Formats: sequence, structure tokens, C-alpha cells
Amino acid sequence: LDFKETLYDFSGVSREEQLRKRGLFAKDILCMKNTPRSESAYIVLGVKCLPNGSKELKGLARQVDDALLQEQVGSLVNPHPKFRYIPILYDGKQFGVVEIPVDRSVGPCLPTRDVVGAGLKARLVYVRRNSRNSEADHAEEKNVWQWFNDAPGVRLEPSRGSQEPAQPFPKVIVLIPGYAEWSGPGRQRASGTVTLIKGTTNVIV
Repeated sequence: LDFKETLYDFSGVSREEQLRKRGLFAKDILCMKNTPRSESAYIVLGVKCLPNGSKELKGLARQVDDALLQEQVGSLVNPHPKFRYIPILYDGKQFGVVEIPVDRSVGPCLPTRDVVGAGLKARLVYVRRNSRNSEADHAEEKNVWQWFNDAPGVRLEPSRGSQEPAQPFPKVIVLIPGYAEWSGPGRQRASGTVTLIKGTTNVIV
């Protein structure tokens, strides 16, 4: 789970600046995608993280089309990771949620090129380490490859244009604000204004 105060911005006065911003987005997706887990990962947009650990529901000035986000990853990552953008309206404010489901049909997903300023290097494995995006160390990389390899029918090497059937996304309901407990596997106390409850339906609270 990660939070962003604003939408991803892909504008720039130069191609290099635009590429850097695309690379930062791609890195966020890669780290979530490659991290071994049993449930979807989320990036919540429109929420400001305060120094004391609490969250402020700022909202977004506008929404973005899912197709635009898919295009930003296009030539930078192989294979293309599965994710979707969900626009949310709550209490007169707009929010967005990027959901990265558990999809082990292809992967790990790797950068296809170096991106200066975004911390991306071609063919390296990136993961989520606690609350940070990180280049996988040796043990983490081994764990990632094993996680994908252990899935039935999965190849060790990522391939371009996989034809594996896509798994359906779960339904998402958004309820803000509140405190809640994680109701999925491995129950744990979740604190903060925005958190996740897993059940038959994904709920963002």
C-alpha cells in the first residue's frame, strides 16, 4: 500500500524530463508487481502522508484515463504488468486507486532500459521493501524468481506478449475515513486514515 498526494505527472519541457517521470511511475508499478504477496497491492492518489503518520484526504483536481497510464509503462517494462486505475468520488472529492493484482502468469517484470533520474536500470529486479521502492538484493531477487516459478505453468524468463488468460479484477468499494482491521489472511491492526480491508470484496477505508 502506498499513497500519493497528486496524480502522476508525465509532462516536461524536454524528452528527458518526460522519460524520467514515466520511469518513476514504472518503478512504482514494478516494485508492487514483483513483490511476493497473496493479495492486490494499491497506490492511493489524493492522500497526503503527514509527518506524524496520519493521512490527509486532499483529493485530486481531476481524474486520468487508465489507457494513459498503461501507455506510460509500455516501452519501459517487459512483460507489461497488469494493473488498472479506479476513479473514486467521495464526499465531493475525487480520488484514484491504482490496483496491481497478484498475477504470476508472467514475470518478474523488468525495466527494458536505464532511466536517468528515476533510479531504473535495465534488466534489474525491483521490489517493495517495507514502505520503500528498492532494487532487490541477492536474497530478495532469488525469492522473487522463486515466487513466480512456483506458480503453475509459469516460465522463469519473462516473455514479450504473453497470451496467458487474464484473471478478473476484484470489485473495489471505497469508504473514507476510519480505522479498521485487516480481515484477510494474517490479520493485523491497520492504522491511519486510509487503509485496506480484505474480504469477499476489497474495501478501502
